[in-house]
Amino acid sequence: MGVGAPVRGGTGMVRSAFRPSDDACVYQLFVPGNMMFSRYLGLCAEIMEGLEGGSQMAGRMRKMAERIREGVERYGRVYHKKYGRIYGYEVDGFGGVNAMVSSACCFVAVWGGVRVERRIGGAKVRWEGERGLKGGKGRMSVKIS
Repeated sequence: MGVGAPVRGGTGMVRSAFRPSDDACVYQLFVPGNMMFSRYLGLCAEIMEGLEGGSQMAGRMRKMAERIREGVERYGRVYHKKYGRIYGYEVDGFGGVNAMVSSACCFVAVWGGVRVERRIGGAKVRWEGERGLKGGKGRMSVKIS
Protein backbone atom coordinates (compact mmCIF):
# COMPACT_ATOMS: atom_id res chain seq x y z
CA MET A 1 0.00 0.00 0.00
CA GLY A 2 1.29 3.42 -0.97
CA VAL A 3 4.44 2.36 -2.85
CA GLY A 4 3.17 2.72 -6.44
CA ALA A 5 3.39 0.37 -9.39
CA PRO A 6 6.04 -2.37 -9.49
CA VAL A 7 9.46 -1.28 -10.73
CA ARG A 8 12.37 -3.48 -11.79
CA GLY A 9 15.22 -3.41 -9.32
CA GLY A 10 18.86 -3.24 -10.34
CA THR A 11 18.37 -0.83 -13.25
CA GLY A 12 20.83 1.68 -11.81
CA MET A 13 18.13 4.34 -12.00
CA VAL A 14 16.64 6.22 -9.06
CA ARG A 15 12.98 5.65 -8.30
CA SER A 16 10.75 8.71 -8.13
CA ALA A 17 7.17 8.87 -6.89
CA PHE A 18 6.42 12.36 -8.23
CA ARG A 19 7.07 14.48 -11.31
CA PRO A 20 8.28 18.08 -10.98
CA SER A 21 4.63 19.13 -11.45
CA ASP A 22 3.85 17.22 -8.23
CA ASP A 23 1.71 14.72 -10.14
CA ALA A 24 2.31 11.09 -9.26
CA CYS A 25 4.50 9.17 -11.68
CA VAL A 26 2.75 6.40 -13.61
CA TYR A 27 6.03 4.47 -13.93
CA GLN A 28 8.47 5.42 -11.22
CA LEU A 29 11.72 5.48 -13.17
CA PHE A 30 11.44 9.12 -14.21
CA VAL A 31 13.89 9.45 -17.08
CA PRO A 32 14.44 13.25 -17.18
CA GLY A 33 15.07 13.33 -13.43
CA ASN A 34 17.58 10.49 -13.72
CA MET A 35 19.33 12.26 -16.59
CA MET A 36 19.66 15.47 -14.60
CA PHE A 37 20.70 13.69 -11.41
CA SER A 38 23.42 11.74 -13.23
CA ARG A 39 24.73 14.85 -14.95
CA TYR A 40 24.84 17.05 -11.87
CA LEU A 41 26.09 14.32 -9.56
CA GLY A 42 29.09 14.03 -11.87
CA LEU A 43 29.62 17.79 -11.77
CA CYS A 44 29.41 17.79 -7.97
CA ALA A 45 32.03 15.03 -7.90
CA GLU A 46 34.46 17.49 -9.50
CA ILE A 47 33.84 19.93 -6.65
CA MET A 48 34.16 17.17 -4.06
CA GLU A 49 37.49 16.11 -5.57
CA GLY A 50 38.91 19.55 -4.79
CA LEU A 51 38.00 19.36 -1.10
CA GLU A 52 40.34 17.94 1.48
CA GLY A 53 39.51 14.27 2.02
CA GLY A 54 36.87 14.36 -0.71
CA SER A 55 38.44 12.05 -3.29
CA GLN A 56 36.83 8.87 -1.95
CA MET A 57 33.38 10.46 -1.93
CA ALA A 58 34.00 11.95 -5.38
CA GLY A 59 34.78 8.46 -6.69
CA ARG A 60 31.54 7.09 -5.24
CA MET A 61 29.61 9.97 -6.78
CA ARG A 62 31.14 9.38 -10.23
CA LYS A 63 30.39 5.67 -10.01
CA MET A 64 26.76 6.33 -9.08
CA ALA A 65 26.41 8.90 -11.88
CA GLU A 66 27.73 6.34 -14.37
CA ARG A 67 25.37 3.61 -13.11
CA ILE A 68 22.42 5.96 -13.53
CA ARG A 69 23.59 6.94 -17.04
CA GLU A 70 23.91 3.27 -18.01
CA GLY A 71 20.44 2.58 -16.60
CA VAL A 72 18.92 5.42 -18.60
CA GLU A 73 20.57 4.16 -21.78
CA ARG A 74 19.46 0.57 -21.17
CA TYR A 75 15.97 1.04 -19.72
CA GLY A 76 15.04 4.65 -20.52
CA ARG A 77 15.36 4.38 -24.31
CA VAL A 78 12.30 2.95 -25.97
CA TYR A 79 11.00 2.36 -29.47
CA HIS A 80 8.22 4.63 -30.74
CA LYS A 81 6.45 3.47 -33.90
CA LYS A 82 6.47 6.95 -35.45
CA TYR A 83 9.77 8.43 -34.17
CA GLY A 84 11.94 5.35 -33.72
CA ARG A 85 14.25 5.13 -30.70
CA ILE A 86 13.50 7.86 -28.15
CA TYR A 87 14.01 8.50 -24.47
CA GLY A 88 10.86 7.65 -22.55
CA TYR A 89 9.43 10.04 -20.01
CA GLU A 90 8.77 7.38 -17.38
CA VAL A 91 9.59 3.67 -17.49
CA ASP A 92 9.23 0.72 -15.14
CA GLY A 93 12.16 -1.39 -16.31
CA PHE A 94 9.82 -4.18 -17.45
CA GLY A 95 8.84 -2.56 -20.76
CA GLY A 96 6.11 -0.24 -19.50
CA VAL A 97 6.64 3.31 -20.73
CA ASN A 98 4.99 6.70 -20.64
CA ALA A 99 6.44 8.28 -23.78
CA MET A 100 5.95 11.98 -24.33
CA VAL A 101 7.64 12.55 -27.66
CA SER A 102 7.54 16.35 -27.59
CA SER A 103 9.34 16.39 -24.24
CA ALA A 104 12.25 14.27 -25.53
CA CYS A 105 14.03 17.25 -27.11
CA CYS A 106 13.52 19.39 -24.01
CA PHE A 107 15.15 17.23 -21.35
CA VAL A 108 17.86 15.71 -23.50
CA ALA A 109 19.70 19.05 -23.39
CA VAL A 110 21.02 18.40 -19.88
CA TRP A 111 22.14 14.91 -20.84
CA GLY A 112 24.82 16.05 -23.29
CA GLY A 113 26.54 14.10 -26.02
CA VAL A 114 23.57 13.65 -28.27
CA ARG A 115 22.34 15.19 -31.45
CA VAL A 116 18.59 15.40 -31.70
CA GLU A 117 16.67 16.48 -34.72
CA ARG A 118 12.95 15.82 -34.74
CA ARG A 119 9.94 17.05 -36.62
CA ILE A 120 7.16 17.67 -34.11
CA GLY A 121 4.03 18.95 -35.76
CA GLY A 122 5.21 21.72 -38.07
CA ALA A 123 8.36 22.45 -36.07
CA LYS A 124 11.81 21.11 -36.74
CA VAL A 125 13.65 20.95 -33.42
CA ARG A 126 17.41 20.45 -33.36
CA TRP A 127 19.79 20.28 -30.39
CA GLU A 128 23.45 19.38 -30.37
CA GLY A 129 25.65 19.05 -27.33
CA GLU A 130 28.87 17.55 -26.10
CA ARG A 131 28.78 14.64 -23.70
CA GLY A 132 30.92 14.97 -20.66
CA LEU A 133 31.06 16.52 -17.27
CA LYS A 134 32.74 19.75 -18.28
CA GLY A 135 30.38 22.18 -19.91
CA GLY A 136 27.76 20.30 -21.89
CA LYS A 137 27.84 23.21 -24.33
CA GLY A 138 25.31 23.17 -27.09
CA ARG A 139 22.75 25.10 -28.98
CA MET A 140 19.08 24.67 -29.59
CA SER A 141 17.21 26.03 -32.54
CA VAL A 142 13.60 25.72 -33.54
CA LYS A 143 12.55 26.19 -37.15
CA ILE A 144 8.93 26.35 -38.19
CA SER A 145 8.50 24.90 -41.66
